[in-house]
Amino acid sequence: MVEANPAWQHLLGWSHEQVVGTQWCERVHDDQRSAAERAMTKELQRLGSVSGFEARYRAADGSYRWMLWGADMADGWGFAVGRDISARRLAHVALRRARERAEAMGAALHAGLVVVSPDLEIVEANDRFCEMVGYDRDAIIGLRPPHPWWPLEDRDAILAMAGDLARLTGRRARFVRSDGRRFEIRGDVAALPDEDGAGRTLLVIHDLSELLAAEDAPGLEPAGGT
Repeated sequence: MVEANPAWQHLLGWSHEQVVGTQWCERVHDDQRSAAERAMTKELQRLGSVSGFEARYRAADGSYRWMLWGADMADGWGFAVGRDISARRLAHVALRRARERAEAMGAALHAGLVVVSPDLEIVEANDRFCEMVGYDRDAIIGLRPPHPWWPLEDRDAILAMAGDLARLTGRRARFVRSDGRRFEIRGDVAALPDEDGAGRTLLVIHDLSELLAAEDAPGLEPAGGT
């Protein structure tokens, strides 16, 4: 760089003397330096203009700021303008994380939730789980294994797994509704330690009926097929 304006010190903390005589890409983050060099040299020379290029630029205090760059060629000279967009990038990250949390909460609304005590007594169940198994909450709270939604032929196997609840994570099993309809579920497990140290456990039960039905559905025959 042969010239720089006062904004370099205002935004990034580099004095005029520290900037002039250095390469533009020298302080770009290592992960983006190759792309920055390509954009600000080859692309700029080939196209005569580069816009909308984002890169993390190292400030004098060692932190990195997200800068949005644009550059133009004129009479063999390159002129680049950078704008600090760090706040916008942080807002995008926060928005994405909030969206991910909302999606996770939305997914949980479709799952059956059951809380069990250390001796596997059911102490809480949400409406979705009650709907899955076809029993009212009052009929569920206080139950101990084996539970009525465990098929008779599977009860020994499920009970064996229930002895080590961590083994239930990601495992599939069959349940039987109160009306006799069978369906397949997948379970996930999360510890819920109490203040007194008692280890209650949250069971997250996913009804796989719709997923399995979609997998078994015949594919559409291509138009004009025989």
